[in-house]
Amino acid sequence: MEKTKSKMRWVIKQFIGSLFILPLLNLANAGVATPPNSTTITENKGFKIDSLDNLSIPAEIKTKVKQEKGEMDSKGYIDVSAEDFAGFEAEYAHAKDIGKVKPLLRPLDQISQNLRIKPAKLDEASIFKLKFEGALAGGSPENQVMLARFFTTVGGAVVRLEEFDFAASGGGTTMAKELVNASVNGHPAVLTIKQNPGSGNALTMLSWATDQKLNTLVMTENVKKKGLMEKFLALANSIQD
Repeated sequence: MEKTKSKMRWVIKQFIGSLFILPLLNLANAGVATPPNSTTITENKGFKIDSLDNLSIPAEIKTKVKQEKGEMDSKGYIDVSAEDFAGFEAEYAHAKDIGKVKPLLRPLDQISQNLRIKPAKLDEASIFKLKFEGALAGGSPENQVMLARFFTTVGGAVVRLEEFDFAASGGGTTMAKELVNASVNGHPAVLTIKQNPGSGNALTMLSWATDQKLNTLVMTENVKKKGLMEKFLALANSIQD
């Protein structure tokens, strides 16, 4: 019974945690976090918003997502439960430890040859004074439709911008309408903040989609508690295709 519960918790993490659900080994190994719990990748083309109940995901995951939505609505962030503690701390450590990822990162001009995605422009200098650490591309070697760029702040937080060109891949994405709680450049967006009450470690994820791309901005801080929400949203809104 315990093995069954443990396996179910693992499955839920795969859907609502910070992992790719596509087989992209190089990005997954670096802890890249697209897509989040608010979206699913579909074979249908384009982007759409639909009810969570209509998404083709297991009922247990829908229940978990609704519980977390209630926490976001009431507290502004999600407490990581005791059963998810170890997984979250590992996820946080992976996101935070830029040193482990650094050997995998490359300058954009070194990975652009087979890059099908057009990197978005963002204001990395004036808002957080971000330092660009490098990038990773994902997809097949000849058709790389995913890009993750890593930055660090002066205070030591890690910021990651992930872009998935689902149009170039021939697929699409669907966002759960119940989870839409923000906007980026006029596009509906989902903001999720998770924090461990014991360690204080936190991750903030903001996801939105255009007709072409799914974007996720990640920061290793609770931007609400740290008073960084305005700057975080300004950074997101500075991102332009």
